[in-house]
Amino acid sequence: MSTKYPQQTKKKAIELYESGLSVYKVAQKLKVTAPTAVYSWVKKAQLSRTFHQYDKKIKESAKVLYCDGLTSKEVAKELGLGQTTVLRWMRNIGLSRGNGQCKGSKHYLWKGGVTSEVQKLRKTNKYKKWRWSVFVRDNFTCQRCGQKGGKLNAHHILSYIDHPKLQLCLKNGVTYCEPCHKYAHRELRNVG
Repeated sequence: MSTKYPQQTKKKAIELYESGLSVYKVAQKLKVTAPTAVYSWVKKAQLSRTFHQYDKKIKESAKVLYCDGLTSKEVAKELGLGQTTVLRWMRNIGLSRGNGQCKGSKHYLWKGGVTSEVQKLRKTNKYKKWRWSVFVRDNFTCQRCGQKGGKLNAHHILSYIDHPKLQLCLKNGVTYCEPCHKYAHRELRNVG
């Protein structure tokens, strides 16, 4: 159900927008629950502005927040901009997180290269082939409860940390459904 706003609120919204406030900030200031309503009033008044019309201070703030690790959505909310506007501008200046410039030590979630050996192994094609081979051999069936299909795990019978030579040995693998896989690890903790 849409809310009807008085004409006075719409006029005030357009004035605030013309003074330089963003649609989001105007909506906040006038306690309009949907910023999209303000956007439609502005658009009807043919006052929609592009990101190039924002001052350099706002652009610089957006860049700093984005480089500090905030998402485009968080940056947009913080500065009262649209998320699409932030994303478009970040792409234009080469700061898109999908272009490879924010990988590795440049990525905002970088923790000093702490990817474990286990995580590295699981990403290899050899591991993925071993996992698939275990599923095929066991006919995609949990070897503990008999569940066929669903969310399956290839479990190492002998820990591949303790037995690295058996990491990719088909005989060292067994198919378990997720609950049975968790159960198997609980049992191992209780024994060890």
